[in-house]
Amino acid sequence: MDKMIKLKENNILVSELHNLGVDAEIGLKYCGDLDFYIEVLRISVESYKERKTALALHVGEKDFKAYTILVHSIKSGAANIGAMELSSLAQKLEEAGKRNDYGYIMDNHDFFLQRYIYTMEGITEIIGLKLSDCGANDIKEERQVSLDEIKNSIEDLDYCLQELELDRAQELVDEMLTYMVAAEAKDALKSIKAAIEHFNVEGAKEKYGILVNLLALM
Repeated sequence: MDKMIKLKENNILVSELHNLGVDAEIGLKYCGDLDFYIEVLRISVESYKERKTALALHVGEKDFKAYTILVHSIKSGAANIGAMELSSLAQKLEEAGKRNDYGYIMDNHDFFLQRYIYTMEGITEIIGLKLSDCGANDIKEERQVSLDEIKNSIEDLDYCLQELELDRAQELVDEMLTYMVAAEAKDALKSIKAAIEHFNVEGAKEKYGILVNLLALM
């Protein structure tokens, strides 16, 4: 069945996301599959509460470098699910941080945070009430993959960490955790995931180096 037709059959889902300013068709084009799109929505709301707290903390401490990294990640994640207005607001804050325009950040942070809360809380409610039976699996079985697939995933993960695409990096790690690899490699992946969740990019890069060395021994 055509992907767009499958999406349109979920009219309630599409409509409620649209009311939040989330274009589900854009999200599906990025994700390529309805089940994976729902999984990305889940990942977005799972990271939301910690990120909301971190945003307030960074502003309060005037740690604008950390703030800029975080809004970059939110920008990318919002675009991935089709929340383009939220992504645009985050992009403007990111650009302000890069040009050291901290006054802009202070003036616009509260409005951005309100929109972030509104969007993520809305998605959380939709997931709780509407998405439980839509086909997304919370637990994925391990699967055998080729060395080429592992190599491609590793290269993609490196790119995402270098470019601070943390949402996509987390998705890649979650996918790689389903691969049949050695227990040591699984532990390294879990360490990378924990570092990403705490926005510790350098820590994630360090664990990535360990992962590469471990997989080279396979």
